[in-house]
Amino acid sequence: MSLKHEALYYLTSGDCDKAQSALDDMDPDSEDSTYYSLYASVYECKAGFSQINTVLDNIDDLEASSNNLFKTLASFRSAQEVTAPDDSKYTNLLKALAVINSSTSVGGATQRISQFGETRASDLNFQALLITTIALSKYLGAYGNIDVDGTKGAGTGAQVCLAQYNYNNVNNIYLDAANLDLCTSATTSNAETSINTGDSEYTRKLCEGIILYNNFFDLLANLTLPADTSELGELEDVEAILETFKVAATAAFSGPGDGPAITTYENIRDVSSCETTAQLNATNANYLEAYYSAFLEGNHN
Repeated sequence: MSLKHEALYYLTSGDCDKAQSALDDMDPDSEDSTYYSLYASVYECKAGFSQINTVLDNIDDLEASSNNLFKTLASFRSAQEVTAPDDSKYTNLLKALAVINSSTSVGGATQRISQFGETRASDLNFQALLITTIALSKYLGAYGNIDVDGTKGAGTGAQVCLAQYNYNNVNNIYLDAANLDLCTSATTSNAETSINTGDSEYTRKLCEGIILYNNFFDLLANLTLPADTSELGELEDVEAILETFKVAATAAFSGPGDGPAITTYENIRDVSSCETTAQLNATNANYLEAYYSAFLEGNHN
């Protein structure tokens, strides 16, 4: 039995660690898409994630509308089960996505098509889309203080915002216009936000949300979904909503020097690159908050 077949056998039987051990004994070819798919499945296994059952159990709740997209994602049963940001049901999905993105030198749907060809890349990209959809739902649930309907700030905690923002010359105009000035460090206490400016992991937490959003957009824009998408609910219509978010954010940051708030981060799809970019200088740190507030905070009702 080959090591890949051995790993598949253990995955089928739910033995995640033995499957990982078999794959670790391999010397994979850089063009072996099956290896990356199986290794991502190891982390799906550790997350208790089933590509079929987990997604189908949640996707009917998704509403492809600008007002309710994130709210309905956060209403997924998969989001409600995450009680903390370090829950393994969430963190292992981040690892699964990272494995798929590591299959090419620059992670992304089109890069995988170039590397593996249309057919094999489509399978890998579809796997990544399912992982990202559920991981994003869990992220919004973990940080949003949601109620059972997915409404941000309506849960049992005191938090009213996903994150707290430094009030500065990049963010302030947008935050005011979007009525997000309540989420700034000048107006909220640490108890009122899940991700606080004084947190040593502040940048990482923002970056996790950003790369999940960016991967979600990238995959939907570059993946042809199956002809029969009835079991995927309104997922095929989500790309158009994300396009409207981009138009609105680009307009909001259209002033002199504001453009990089979008372009600096829009193509980053891994947490490490996001953190490195944010830590280069104070301007990039400001752009990180601006991007997050525009695409995640401002669209999660």
